[in-house]
Amino acid sequence: MGEVYAADDKVTGVTVALKTIQSEINDDERLSAAIRKEVQLARRVTHPNVCRIHDLFEHHVEDPIGTLARSTQILSMELLEGETLAVSLKRGRIFSVPEAIAIARQIAEGLRAVHRAGIVHRDLKPANVMLVSSESSDVRAVLTDFGLARIDSKDSSWLGISGLGAIVGTPRYMSPEQLQGSPGTVASDIYSFGAIWYEMLTGRNPYESLTTASTVM
Repeated sequence: MGEVYAADDKVTGVTVALKTIQSEINDDERLSAAIRKEVQLARRVTHPNVCRIHDLFEHHVEDPIGTLARSTQILSMELLEGETLAVSLKRGRIFSVPEAIAIARQIAEGLRAVHRAGIVHRDLKPANVMLVSSESSDVRAVLTDFGLARIDSKDSSWLGISGLGAIVGTPRYMSPEQLQGSPGTVASDIYSFGAIWYEMLTGRNPYESLTTASTVM
């Protein structure tokens, strides 16, 4: 969805992450509205296993004569130092049962917090799980990237980004109902969680034969 930078917040003195939203999304009012809605949802969640979202704002760039040339939406969030679970798995790492249980337990706790806030992640996968080094020897697993998230409600008046005429997600971790075009649910997230759990223990995805394309239209 965009590029991510580390930045110093001069007011609080805290280093944060800034994600710039791609111009294609920024220029589409429907997509921009979906992003704003999802930020509002994500800010409901405060949990150590969920990336903290701070704010969404616009950066305006003007031309030399003072006319507004363009603006970029920027998302401010917690800076996470570490690597994604996907990177760890790509190196060929197979987690021991105790290691996998420790990480899976944290993913489950993060999911519970998200679901209690009425949010379905809809794109849970190893690339959206950060493994953050902590002061102790334990690793903190943190859920990230709620770009496809939507409120868990029967109200379909707002469908989020993936409700704009496309099936969006990562096929190898998507539930059967999502692949068939149905909206993701809490059960869909749990299905994706199971696929991640399997891959940590075996080193391979249960559906290696499926395409690895990130988007299915």
